[in-house]
Amino acid sequence: MTLLQNPLFRISLRNGLIAGVFACGALVALYAIGKHPMLFQVFFDFRIILFGLFFTLTLKEIRDNFQQGVLHFWQGMLSCFSFTFVFTATTTIFIVALCNFYPAFLTNYIELGLAQAKALPAETIKEIGKEVYDSMVSALPNVTGWELAKKYFWQSFIISFFFSIIISVILRRQPNY
Repeated sequence: MTLLQNPLFRISLRNGLIAGVFACGALVALYAIGKHPMLFQVFFDFRIILFGLFFTLTLKEIRDNFQQGVLHFWQGMLSCFSFTFVFTATTTIFIVALCNFYPAFLTNYIELGLAQAKALPAETIKEIGKEVYDSMVSALPNVTGWELAKKYFWQSFIISFFFSIIISVILRRQPNY
C-alpha cells in the first residue's frame, strides 16, 4: 500500500487542501472587507475554528469509515500533522503569490502594522521593552511577502499542534480485547 492509498494520509491530505482553499478565500474576503487578515491576534484567528472543524471531520472519517471505530492517539496526531502540512503549504504559496501579484496586500500590511505599533500605549511599550518595540517598528517596512507567509506558516503549526492534541485525545478509541 502506497502512502497515498493509506486513508490516514489520503483523507488528511484531501481535507488539508480543502481547508487551505477555504483559508485562502477567507484571507481574500477579510482583506476585501477592510480587515487585514495578517494583523489579527492569534486567538481571534479564523484558523482556530477551521482547524477544530476539519480535524474533527478528518479523524472521525478515518476512525469510523476505515478503521472499524479504532483510532490511536499517534494516528490522530500523524493525521493532523499531515493535514496541517498541506494546509500550510497551500496558504503559504497563496500568500507569497498574493504579495507578488497584488503588492497592495503587503503595503497595506506594513502601513496598518506601523499604525498599530504607533498606537500602542506607553505602558505596553514599557512592558515589551523599548528595544524590542524599536526593532519591530524599524523591521516592519522591510517585510517581504515570503516573511509574511513564513509567519503565517509557523503560526498555523503552533495553533494546529494544540488543537491536534486535544482532538486526538477526544476522538481516540482503543480496540476492545
